[in-house]
Amino acid sequence: MKVFKNRDLQYSGDQHGPHLSNAVAPIGFCEGTSVLAKKCKSALGHLLSTSSTCPVSWAMRIVDSSSVYLLGAGFYSWFSDYSQDCLDTESCQDRSFQIEESYDIWIYNLVTKAIKEMVSPLGEVPTFAKDNKNGFLSSLLAWIRGPKEVIGSRQFPGYYVWDSETDAGYLTGLPDGCKTSLTQLVECDQYTLSFLQDSYRGSLNNNTLTASVCDESCGESLKNWYDSVSRNCRGYNVSGSAATKYGGQIWSGFNETCLKDPETEEFCNDVINGFIEVDFTKDLPKDELCSFCFVERLRMMQTSSYSVYDDFFKKDLEVVYPQCGISSSTDRPPSLDAPPEFLPDPVCISGQIHTTVAGDTCDSIAIKYNVSSAALVMSNSRQVITCGNIEPDMDLCLPDSCVSVYSMQATNETCTSIELANSYPLGSVRKYNNCLEWDCSNLQSSTDSFGHVLCFGVQGAPTYTATAPIPGVTVAPGESSGYAGSIVDPPSNATVAHGKTLNCGKWHLVTPNENCPEICLQEGLTSTLFVEVNPSLAGGDCSTALVPGYVYCVGPTRTWNADSSSVSDQITGTYTTTA
Repeated sequence: MKVFKNRDLQYSGDQHGPHLSNAVAPIGFCEGTSVLAKKCKSALGHLLSTSSTCPVSWAMRIVDSSSVYLLGAGFYSWFSDYSQDCLDTESCQDRSFQIEESYDIWIYNLVTKAIKEMVSPLGEVPTFAKDNKNGFLSSLLAWIRGPKEVIGSRQFPGYYVWDSETDAGYLTGLPDGCKTSLTQLVECDQYTLSFLQDSYRGSLNNNTLTASVCDESCGESLKNWYDSVSRNCRGYNVSGSAATKYGGQIWSGFNETCLKDPETEEFCNDVINGFIEVDFTKDLPKDELCSFCFVERLRMMQTSSYSVYDDFFKKDLEVVYPQCGISSSTDRPPSLDAPPEFLPDPVCISGQIHTTVAGDTCDSIAIKYNVSSAALVMSNSRQVITCGNIEPDMDLCLPDSCVSVYSMQATNETCTSIELANSYPLGSVRKYNNCLEWDCSNLQSSTDSFGHVLCFGVQGAPTYTATAPIPGVTVAPGESSGYAGSIVDPPSNATVAHGKTLNCGKWHLVTPNENCPEICLQEGLTSTLFVEVNPSLAGGDCSTALVPGYVYCVGPTRTWNADSSSVSDQITGTYTTTA
């Protein structure tokens, strides 16, 4: 909301004293990038040709605004062309206060002097000073419309090529003048936004729509937008393209759509629509092939980076120019998009390269070098690798080696079956092979792309003779937050104490001499959560309450306490519980 308060009749516009020379009006007012400035030149030209006095020096304009309260103001004009004779006729100036495409406007206590129109809504009958004389001045106690009634409606409400709010992220880092230019209003039919599509701009097949789209004011508005952005955004790209790209595409579409035959005044697209149908451009009759409309439409596209001129239209122009005796370029115009930025060549971390030979596969290379076949593929993302038949003479970067590898044998193998068959802790397959989904659902489906060789043990770790795995640790694919993504049953024949939640995705078998802090640190959960999901440990010394040989939940689901019935005294199956 904007509030303007003026207790007294105050100066609000331009003032030129009689002592000044007959200076030219400051054209700088027309050179800005605001919504007001972009219409200044054409508006002034029209006004100067239709008024015998100074037509307008805006004291106030309300444009594209709402909820504006003017609680008191005075606007005056004391002379015209350095003469005060106009005071006698109250005609020193035509208008000073305009309202355009705005609503919920409240004007109180407006006073004017020697200005013909007190309030001038765009395109509407103004409120005249002569009808509101109040002694020496003209005055309005109140000038009010309905709160939702648009005052000074434009023919086209308009739109923004870039929105200052929703597109703020794209505009970050640009100069303020450039931002203002990019976000100025374009006063055109909404249909012109379709010119942003990369397609040929042909006939609209609708005379009413064509007349609206091709309104002269739209072309002026687009030109103002383009000129302003060209001037104030010079040297800057927006979203990877020239700042003028999108507005320029709309303007280009406008020009192509609204081109007219200078002799008939018909729209060229409609003229071309009337040509005979042929399979190839070269088959057109020469009077159509070399007509102003056909040649000029192609020429306009060829000379503009904002058109959809491509190799297809280039071939057309290569037919037209020789046939019509025209000598000119048919080259494609330069692109408006910034050149692509290529990433530097990747560095092979391991420093080891394998040059492929005939018969190599992802699996054979992975087994030879003790690496995961998936890691081999991902380490060479810029190479086109077909795992079952790798082309010879390719230099492949080898990933770091694994402690051990496993080659999948059957199509019905699962992560769990592989872990159990090889005495790996549950969750190991997912832990060391990050190409797999959290639930290992893509174990089999990914083999065509990534091969069959899985990694076990930290890649790049020093080689050592592994001791027996830590007994009883069940590692489920979960999250480092202490919560698991899905429920996993306790290990077979495990003893689960009374009261523990079964909504658990990760279990820990306690061994002698273990304590609660060690378990929490090892399993990645807080002591508070550990005790909450294992209530038999609450109420005293947690470590003392641990029972060797029992399993405890160390990875509850996030909804573990939503179902009170899902606790260990309800367990049945191959594992046991204790009261």
